[in-house]
Amino acid sequence: MSDFFKKLKNVFIVEDPNAPKTPPPPSKNEVKSNATNAQTAPAASSQNYNTPSVSSPMSSAGGGQVSDRFLEMLSKAMENANQDGFDYFEFKQALANLKNVPMDDATRFKSAFAMSQAMGVTADKLVKSAADYLDVLKNEQNRFAQAANNQRQSQVGDKEAQATNLEAVMRQKAEHIKQLTAEIEQHRKEVDTIKSDISQAVVKVEQTSRDFDATYQLLVGQIQADVNNMKNYLK
Repeated sequence: MSDFFKKLKNVFIVEDPNAPKTPPPPSKNEVKSNATNAQTAPAASSQNYNTPSVSSPMSSAGGGQVSDRFLEMLSKAMENANQDGFDYFEFKQALANLKNVPMDDATRFKSAFAMSQAMGVTADKLVKSAADYLDVLKNEQNRFAQAANNQRQSQVGDKEAQATNLEAVMRQKAEHIKQLTAEIEQHRKEVDTIKSDISQAVVKVEQTSRDFDATYQLLVGQIQADVNNMKNYLK
């Protein structure tokens, strides 16, 4: 975890009060404040002004929760955009350093701004640097949205198309099965008819054969009788 990420969490996120605390490394603001003898309270380890707790993650309108993984990703982008000298991030650190000092919001902001003025920073510069950080975060949001859309397309859109295609194939095959089932039933009826015809044909052929044999035996018997009579009577 980078020092900048730790500082970002210290400034923007309220840690779990029951979790073990370790002193954070000196911030850029603390180093500068020591050099200019600016009056600040001891650096806070875990307080943000009007910011939700990590131990009770904030749920967005869509039900999302604050994630250390995305905080680190966004803090890296902010770190890369962090300007030399005193800007909005150091001003935010100064506000965090004043968290335990009994004062109202207006006094806290004015006190932190007095220190920033000692560093040669104007209110306009602070607002502009904050806007620059917002632009950085907006660019990260756009990049993430594009990546999420790509993932959604590959993980959801493509699979939905596959599912739709398979459903169409299933319908075609179900229709084909229905057609084949009807054809099989028709073939079964035809087979039953053919078998019935075969049975009738067998009976008919056997009866014909028996009739032929009976006729044959009749004629053969008569001829043999005539032959015998001719042998006996025609000498």
